[in-house]
Amino acid sequence: MSISGGCSCGNIEFEWDVPECTCVPRACQCEYCLEKGAAYVTEPGSQLTVTVRDSDAHSISQHGAKIAQFHECSSCLQIVFVTVEISGSTYGAINAKALHNREGLEASVRLNFSIQSPQEKVSRWRKNWCHPVLITSQGCKGASRRDGQPAASRQAGRPSLKRYAKNESYSWIQR
Repeated sequence: MSISGGCSCGNIEFEWDVPECTCVPRACQCEYCLEKGAAYVTEPGSQLTVTVRDSDAHSISQHGAKIAQFHECSSCLQIVFVTVEISGSTYGAINAKALHNREGLEASVRLNFSIQSPQEKVSRWRKNWCHPVLITSQGCKGASRRDGQPAASRQAGRPSLKRYAKNESYSWIQR
């Protein structure tokens, strides 16, 4: 089954290919997630495909152990998903509030992962999060793309792709 979602302004959208959605949203109790009201759903082995329409309005931040990357739309201020790089692969979790159809989802369960070590978190994410995660950008409204190439060099309709690097502010995964 394919489940769609995204931020309220439509800048960040996703398709989640999952066998069935029997997920219970997990409400992280860190200060950032509590402030945003985020609760995450995942399904191991399911593919998450994300499209960013305007990369200038795609904000990525790190909190807590500073391992995972929170992807937020800076236009509507919604967290859409979170990713982590593990052994060269990107894993992700979806903010349940970003699902277009939340019918059938149970109420969020509060979970506090702050006592886990970074290694324990990465192990849990590898086991439970969506994989693979593919992120494409259709560019930005400004005069240049994030990878330094002029916007005019883009071919119409083709997303600009950039390989993930931990020190870069955006994580694009080549298909």
